[in-house]
Amino acid sequence: MGERDETEARFQAWVARQDGSPQPRMFDPPSRWENRISTAIAVTVSVLIWAVVLLGLVRCVGQAMAQPAAQPSVHNPFDRGAPPPRSAPERPRRAPAGLSDAEIAKSLIAESIAGYDGPCACPYQHDRAGRSCGRRSAYNRPRGAKPLCSEADVTPEMLAAARSRR
Repeated sequence: MGERDETEARFQAWVARQDGSPQPRMFDPPSRWENRISTAIAVTVSVLIWAVVLLGLVRCVGQAMAQPAAQPSVHNPFDRGAPPPRSAPERPRRAPAGLSDAEIAKSLIAESIAGYDGPCACPYQHDRAGRSCGRRSAYNRPRGAKPLCSEADVTPEMLAAARSRR
């Protein structure tokens, strides 16, 4: 029974401390000057943060206002203007018989690109959204159409066949 009395005494002491008797402070409250300094620091930091945010907004709005109204912004990912109207590609004219190999190769490349149905025949072209085709082009795909995109793609047999046709 002695252990129970000891536990009861500790409980009663704990209850007495919880009855509203002030607890001893672990630290001294800040002085009036310390409060003013910390407030000044907090205000200064918040003013700097808001200045940076507002400066960013002003620059963004300024760039948007400087953009001509007739041209869609290339840098704005949210600008979803209508794509330009797609016109039929021009067919290259037949070359006269006295053309050089480079001129015939250029006409073969133009015919090959014009014959491809789609926006990305060659890596150096751009799609309807204005992005470079790059690895998405038909030239770089492993299967499917293989359009002629450079003079290195034109073989001597193709040149001879083009000369015989013309």
